[in-house]
Amino acid sequence: MNAKDAKERLSLPDLLEKLGYYPEQGGIKRGGNEIWYKSPFNPSENTASFHVSRGAQVAWIFKCFSSGHKGSIIDFVITHEGYGPNDIKSALAYLRRQFPGSLFEYVANPQKKRPPQPRKIPHNIKTSAGAKQETYLNYLQDLPLKSGKMLTYLQEERGIPNAISQKYLRLVRYHNAKVNKTYWAIGMKNRAGGFEIRSASNTYTFKSVLNERDITILPGQNTKSAFLFEGFLDALSFITIFKDTPPGDCIIMHSVNTFEKAKTFIKEQGYTDAYLLLDNDKTGAKYVAKFEEDFDIPTPSLSHLFAPFKDVNEAHVKGYDFMPVLAKIKPLTYKTKQGVLIQKFSLSS
Repeated sequence: MNAKDAKERLSLPDLLEKLGYYPEQGGIKRGGNEIWYKSPFNPSENTASFHVSRGAQVAWIFKCFSSGHKGSIIDFVITHEGYGPNDIKSALAYLRRQFPGSLFEYVANPQKKRPPQPRKIPHNIKTSAGAKQETYLNYLQDLPLKSGKMLTYLQEERGIPNAISQKYLRLVRYHNAKVNKTYWAIGMKNRAGGFEIRSASNTYTFKSVLNERDITILPGQNTKSAFLFEGFLDALSFITIFKDTPPGDCIIMHSVNTFEKAKTFIKEQGYTDAYLLLDNDKTGAKYVAKFEEDFDIPTPSLSHLFAPFKDVNEAHVKGYDFMPVLAKIKPLTYKTKQGVLIQKFSLSS
């Protein structure tokens, strides 16, 4: 692929979608031949200033009215990725990575998109946690979270700073075989190599898993302490509270179906203390009780610290600061009737 090929045959709207940029509401004009976006070069703007249209000599051209940048898909990549003004070689290498497979897998004909080629997964497979896999959802690719509505949603609606979202999350593209469409989602990679995904919306709260469901472990400062969460937004809220230096390893179940995996991991890892920050509901209480019973120690649930909110993220979004209380957590040692030393965890006075 040379620069002429890239300009004439690659779709700039497809590339923007891969990077997490979507047309503004009502921004698709003239049957899709003109499209308006908020500028990828100025993601904080409130009014769309980035215009993409079909070109006469090339497939697509763009003009950013807020920054003054304009040109072909090559020019966009050079500006967006910060390459030198004439570094066409790096831009082409970048485009090859974005359009893998055959030469122009996504737009062989600029007028007609080639349908997605989902990775085949056997029907009726089950995750190792025992939950039935949604086999009609097929992983296609994952990319860094650059900017766009995913990061905006995470920061404005969920209180997760961009730096933390970009460090722990990915932009995941998948195919839904039921409706034969591809979508983008926020995703976190789990220990088995699958992706736990969710929509960037509070009204359409789609959540699922691609490939296999498993736990995720995010390392903390003290590798002898563990903090157990149900979902990754709760864990990222906790990490945000501690300014990206959590006091111990964060273990994310993603679903209570992975409870046994989390429990086994905690035992095998040899943590000296483990704290539960599960949801303030019947399910959360049920698994706190199971955890205490299985470990035969009064393992502490810290859910009361963020009550009456349902979970850590809700408390974080509402501005409830429970970090001063968390900072007082210390393990206490006591003896059983048999004289065996057991860790009992509580809050220091």
